[in-house]
Amino acid sequence: MQPVLWTSGFFLCILAIGYTVCALLLPLADTARRGYIAAGLGLIINFTLLFLLPLHLSCLMIFLLGSAALVYLLIKRKTRSRDRLKMLSFRSAMVVVFFLLILLSTLAYPIQAWDARSIWFAHSKIIFFENSIWNGEVWSSPSMIFSHADYPKLVSALSAQIAFGLGFWNEYFPLISIVVMVTLLFSGFAYFMTFRISSAILIVPFLMSGDYLVNGYMDGLLALSAALCLLNIDSAADSRRPESYYSAAIGLALNPMLKNEGMLISAILAIYMIVRTKDHIWSFLLSAPRRHVTFTVILILPIVLWSVEKALLGLQNDLGLFSDAFLARVFLRWDEAALIPLVGEFFKVEMFTSAIGSLVVLLSINAGLRAFKKEPQSSRGFAVFALAGVFCGVMAVIYLGTPWDLAWHLNTSLDRVLLTPVSWFWIHIYYQFDEIEQRLNKWAVSASDIGKANAGS
Repeated sequence: MQPVLWTSGFFLCILAIGYTVCALLLPLADTARRGYIAAGLGLIINFTLLFLLPLHLSCLMIFLLGSAALVYLLIKRKTRSRDRLKMLSFRSAMVVVFFLLILLSTLAYPIQAWDARSIWFAHSKIIFFENSIWNGEVWSSPSMIFSHADYPKLVSALSAQIAFGLGFWNEYFPLISIVVMVTLLFSGFAYFMTFRISSAILIVPFLMSGDYLVNGYMDGLLALSAALCLLNIDSAADSRRPESYYSAAIGLALNPMLKNEGMLISAILAIYMIVRTKDHIWSFLLSAPRRHVTFTVILILPIVLWSVEKALLGLQNDLGLFSDAFLARVFLRWDEAALIPLVGEFFKVEMFTSAIGSLVVLLSINAGLRAFKKEPQSSRGFAVFALAGVFCGVMAVIYLGTPWDLAWHLNTSLDRVLLTPVSWFWIHIYYQFDEIEQRLNKWAVSASDIGKANAGS
């Protein structure tokens, strides 16, 4: 009973803090988007507090702030229209069912996967027992080399807080942090899930992540976050709604807090966002500069704080990116023609040789034909391939510069790394099928109108 009461109360307070920040800072008219934005903000604020306070005080502060936020929200609550409540209930029901399924799947087994046990939750255990994320002697210890102490700590910190509430560490309940993150991302996807058949395609990235979604690895979470971020950017370009921009910004902030590759992904998506929304993004940002600056500071503060801690402790990634040794390895393997088999490995991954490959090719041909006809939506399809191409190109260079055996490094990580570009492909497929379904619906309505007109005459 104690784990249920602690985790429920703790995350309710985090959600209340996020909702209060939204109410005070962001003018959100769309109720469906508010849940994802509020939960994302709450988690980021909670993460920031852990940099500023010891573990036990950060948990206490969350409960104090959350209680005040709950009182504020109860006073300021508003009634909603029946139509909004109907759609909100549909999406809320999906999120609740999904949460229960992920909870059962995740807690069915203890932490046992290598990266989960030796990196992410090892860091969580350190934060729990040291009562702080500022653990210079531990993070910089030579014995931590195998554990990649420089990796981001969002999920690790959240797991430590869960363990603190329980009063002890075990190999099951800290995994609730994974459940929370997956549910957060699903709530973001839920906005795009309607009663259309094409909405079912948005479930595929979750299924595609498989065990990486529940076994304590961050790769599945990162792929889903990147896919959702892409969805929100395209939504911002199409609708120009503030909620779309804020949702995209949440994703851009969360990516680097999940894995180091998240910084690359967010950089690529940020450039895409500027290009895709160039006609109106600057007017949107300048419409409320103080609000947007404050919002941005909240989002990037934990990233900055962790970067400062790494710099002070001298924590560096084992790849030594762009160092002289790294560049020497890249050029050496380039001269040895290692790039050719490397590219082959990228395309030998099962996900690329499955049915998705044929589907992507067919949809790409369709996008090409539409581009030839100068249809405005055609650029979206090419953009997905450009994003995936840039990401895979940069990752190929990083693999060439690895200090480890190249074949071993590819065999142990490439399938996880490619989850992100493959999830982008599925977003492309979703848009294609959604458009086809809309055209079919319009055709059916037109045919029905014609039939009624003929019957009337």
